[in-house]
Amino acid sequence: MKSLTEKEFKTRAEKAFQTIFSGTNPYDEPFQPNITPRLLLYLYRWHLGDPWLTPVVKTMEILGEEGFFVSALNRPFPEEQSQAYHWYVPVTEIGNYVSELYSQENAVYSMTGTWGIICSDEDHAVIGGPDLLIANIQEAVTDMDFRLQEFIEMWKNYYQMNDVNIQWLFPMLSHIYGLNAAKNIHSQYDLNWLI
Repeated sequence: MKSLTEKEFKTRAEKAFQTIFSGTNPYDEPFQPNITPRLLLYLYRWHLGDPWLTPVVKTMEILGEEGFFVSALNRPFPEEQSQAYHWYVPVTEIGNYVSELYSQENAVYSMTGTWGIICSDEDHAVIGGPDLLIANIQEAVTDMDFRLQEFIEMWKNYYQMNDVNIQWLFPMLSHIYGLNAAKNIHSQYDLNWLI
């Protein structure tokens, strides 16, 4: 695993990042239009671990990728940085990158600009990439519908108990699953007022 300075990020990783991501907000619409299909990953806590790790590594091996980049999303200006905020992680060292990545929102992304994961501080992430990647995840993680249900119910509960703003939910789910699927999800959970 190798940490990257901001200068190294700009020369080695920034192009891949910008090819995949249109923004850095995991509660918004973070992917470029061509990065499809997409999925919501829940529970996902700060790093690429179980049950997501195996299908991602399997896809990387099929695609001939030997590593990926990780970038912290909220970082100070380069002149104010006292630690690393970007890393290159070879597949052989995936288990070690967690110790370098402290608890913060981050993006894990392909060196070739073909797939990416952006994670939140609330136990979810959004992944986008080739059909193969999404198919491998759905094959390995067979309870994706239940995970989506748990995610929706958690935020619905936050709204009902604490009046937390969830206006971002419909645009984000539309970005991930498409407009019609997002409408169906909202209807299923009595959230049509958000549409």
